[in-house]
Amino acid sequence: MLIKDLLETDFVTIHGDATWLEALELMLKNNTNGLFVVNGHDKYLGTVTIAELISSVIPPYMKEDPDLAKSSPEGTFLKFCEKNKNKKIKTFMNTKKPFYNPRTKLISIVATTLNNDSYRLPVVDKSGKLIGVVNRRHIREALSKHFIKN
Repeated sequence: MLIKDLLETDFVTIHGDATWLEALELMLKNNTNGLFVVNGHDKYLGTVTIAELISSVIPPYMKEDPDLAKSSPEGTFLKFCEKNKNKKIKTFMNTKKPFYNPRTKLISIVATTLNNDSYRLPVVDKSGKLIGVVNRRHIREALSKHFIKN
Protein backbone atom coordinates (compact mmCIF):
# COMPACT_ATOMS: atom_id res chain seq x y z
CA MET A 1 0.00 0.00 0.00
CA LEU A 2 1.24 3.49 -0.83
CA ILE A 3 0.57 6.54 1.31
CA LYS A 4 -1.17 8.24 -1.62
CA ASP A 5 -4.00 5.78 -0.93
CA LEU A 6 -4.42 7.17 2.60
CA LEU A 7 -3.87 10.86 1.94
CA GLU A 8 -5.90 13.47 3.78
CA THR A 9 -6.10 16.80 2.00
CA ASP A 10 -7.76 18.74 4.82
CA PHE A 11 -4.85 20.36 6.67
CA VAL A 12 -3.97 23.82 7.94
CA THR A 13 -1.01 25.78 6.60
CA ILE A 14 0.72 28.96 7.64
CA HIS A 15 3.37 31.05 5.93
CA GLY A 16 6.87 31.13 7.43
CA ASP A 17 6.67 34.93 7.79
CA ALA A 18 3.60 34.67 10.00
CA THR A 19 4.04 35.52 13.67
CA TRP A 20 3.86 33.50 16.86
CA LEU A 21 0.50 35.12 17.66
CA GLU A 22 -0.91 34.45 14.18
CA ALA A 23 0.04 30.78 14.57
CA LEU A 24 -1.71 30.60 17.94
CA GLU A 25 -4.83 32.25 16.51
CA LEU A 26 -4.87 29.86 13.54
CA MET A 27 -4.50 26.85 15.85
CA LEU A 28 -7.43 28.05 17.95
CA LYS A 29 -9.59 28.83 14.91
CA ASN A 30 -8.99 25.37 13.43
CA ASN A 31 -8.95 23.43 16.71
CA THR A 32 -5.51 21.96 16.02
CA ASN A 33 -2.20 21.76 17.82
CA GLY A 34 -0.09 21.78 14.68
CA LEU A 35 0.34 23.71 11.46
CA PHE A 36 2.27 22.99 8.30
CA VAL A 37 4.57 25.83 7.27
CA VAL A 38 4.69 26.66 3.56
CA ASN A 39 6.09 29.38 1.36
CA GLY A 40 4.13 31.50 -1.13
CA HIS A 41 4.04 28.60 -3.61
CA ASP A 42 2.75 26.09 -1.03
CA LYS A 43 6.16 24.43 -0.86
CA TYR A 44 6.52 22.56 2.43
CA LEU A 45 9.05 24.17 4.78
CA GLY A 46 8.34 22.57 8.17
CA THR A 47 5.88 22.37 11.02
CA VAL A 48 4.97 24.38 14.06
CA THR A 49 3.12 22.84 16.99
CA ILE A 50 1.78 24.25 20.21
CA ALA A 51 4.79 22.70 21.94
CA GLU A 52 7.13 24.66 19.66
CA LEU A 53 5.15 27.85 20.26
CA ILE A 54 5.53 27.39 23.99
CA SER A 55 9.17 26.38 23.83
CA SER A 56 10.08 29.31 21.59
CA VAL A 57 9.25 31.88 24.26
CA ILE A 58 11.19 30.30 27.11
CA PRO A 59 14.68 31.79 27.42
CA PRO A 60 17.57 29.31 27.01
CA TYR A 61 18.82 29.99 30.53
CA MET A 62 15.52 28.73 31.96
CA LYS A 63 15.59 25.64 29.78
CA GLU A 64 19.10 24.90 31.02
CA ASP A 65 18.15 25.50 34.66
CA PRO A 66 14.47 24.64 35.24
CA ASP A 67 14.80 25.65 38.91
CA LEU A 68 14.87 29.26 37.73
CA ALA A 69 11.43 28.80 36.26
CA LYS A 70 10.13 27.44 39.57
CA SER A 71 11.22 30.59 41.38
CA SER A 72 9.98 33.07 38.79
CA PRO A 73 7.09 35.34 39.72
CA GLU A 74 3.52 34.61 38.70
CA GLY A 75 2.77 35.84 35.19
CA THR A 76 6.31 35.32 33.92
CA PHE A 77 5.27 32.89 31.21
CA LEU A 78 2.61 35.26 29.83
CA LYS A 79 5.17 38.09 29.85
CA PHE A 80 7.52 35.94 27.78
CA CYS A 81 4.66 35.19 25.39
CA GLU A 82 3.78 38.87 25.09
CA LYS A 83 7.42 39.73 24.40
CA ASN A 84 7.63 37.09 21.63
CA LYS A 85 4.18 37.39 20.03
CA ASN A 86 5.64 39.02 16.90
CA LYS A 87 8.43 36.48 16.47
CA LYS A 88 8.40 34.98 12.98
CA ILE A 89 7.45 31.31 12.65
CA LYS A 90 10.46 30.65 10.42
CA THR A 91 12.80 31.41 13.33
CA PHE A 92 11.58 28.47 15.45
CA MET A 93 9.57 26.10 13.22
CA ASN A 94 10.64 22.48 13.08
CA THR A 95 12.40 21.71 9.81
CA LYS A 96 13.74 18.32 10.91
CA LYS A 97 10.54 16.26 10.79
CA PRO A 98 10.47 13.95 7.79
CA PHE A 99 8.20 14.39 4.82
CA TYR A 100 7.22 11.87 2.18
CA ASN A 101 6.23 11.57 -1.44
CA PRO A 102 2.91 9.98 -2.42
CA ARG A 103 4.60 6.82 -3.70
CA THR A 104 6.23 6.01 -0.36
CA LYS A 105 5.28 2.53 0.80
CA LEU A 106 3.22 2.38 3.95
CA ILE A 107 5.66 -0.07 5.53
CA SER A 108 8.40 2.53 5.22
CA ILE A 109 6.45 5.06 7.27
CA VAL A 110 5.34 2.52 9.83
CA ALA A 111 8.87 1.21 10.30
CA THR A 112 10.63 4.54 10.56
CA THR A 113 8.29 7.30 11.65
CA LEU A 114 5.03 6.47 13.34
CA ASN A 115 6.69 4.78 16.28
CA ASN A 116 8.01 8.14 17.51
CA ASP A 117 6.36 11.50 18.12
CA SER A 118 5.44 12.23 14.50
CA TYR A 119 1.67 12.04 14.37
CA ARG A 120 0.86 13.98 11.20
CA LEU A 121 3.20 13.31 8.33
CA PRO A 122 3.41 15.76 5.43
CA VAL A 123 3.26 14.41 1.89
CA VAL A 124 4.75 16.52 -0.91
CA ASP A 125 4.78 16.26 -4.69
CA LYS A 126 7.89 16.33 -6.91
CA SER A 127 8.14 20.10 -6.66
CA GLY A 128 7.96 20.06 -2.85
CA LYS A 129 4.38 21.32 -2.71
CA LEU A 130 2.41 20.07 0.28
CA ILE A 131 -0.41 17.91 -1.08
CA GLY A 132 -1.62 16.00 1.94
CA VAL A 133 -1.12 14.47 5.33
CA VAL A 134 -1.05 10.92 6.65
CA ASN A 135 -1.53 10.06 10.30
CA ARG A 136 -2.11 7.05 12.55
CA ARG A 137 -5.87 7.28 12.11
CA HIS A 138 -5.47 6.76 8.36
CA ILE A 139 -3.42 3.65 8.97
CA ARG A 140 -5.96 2.33 11.48
CA GLU A 141 -8.73 2.85 8.95
CA ALA A 142 -6.76 1.06 6.21
CA LEU A 143 -6.13 -1.88 8.54
CA SER A 144 -9.80 -1.98 9.51
CA LYS A 145 -10.92 -2.08 5.88
CA HIS A 146 -8.57 -4.94 5.20
CA PHE A 147 -9.17 -7.08 8.28
CA ILE A 148 -12.62 -6.22 9.61
CA LYS A 149 -15.43 -7.03 7.23
CA ASN A 150 -18.87 -5.70 8.07
